[in-house]
Amino acid sequence: MNQPARLLVVEDQDDTRTLLVETLQEKGYEVFESSSGADVARLAAQQSFDLIITDILLPDKDGLEVILEIRKRDPKMRFLAISGGGQTLSAQDCLYSAQAFGAQMVLRKPFQNQTFLNAVETILS
Repeated sequence: MNQPARLLVVEDQDDTRTLLVETLQEKGYEVFESSSGADVARLAAQQSFDLIITDILLPDKDGLEVILEIRKRDPKMRFLAISGGGQTLSAQDCLYSAQAFGAQMVLRKPFQNQTFLNAVETILS
């Protein structure tokens, strides 16, 4: 039997992170979570992941830095970037930058659960 895909969700908003984690777990994925971009390098050094789902605007280290840092160590790592934008950057700018930095797909918040699951499944396939 195949092992479930191992996913890391990096999202600083607790309610959003909880919803994403539960949605993925219901589909049988093995899900790890973090509210901190700065925590991702440590987690990625301890675990192997098939996909990292990261918010772009995080309080300590943004998702673009996360993508660049992990890509240096693991060029094959796959990323799904999510963003609703912020005070100084629009969601479109954040997501465009994430694609330029190597995210396979991007989603603008808010999004439907099925849209999110479709993106995850597309990246993993």
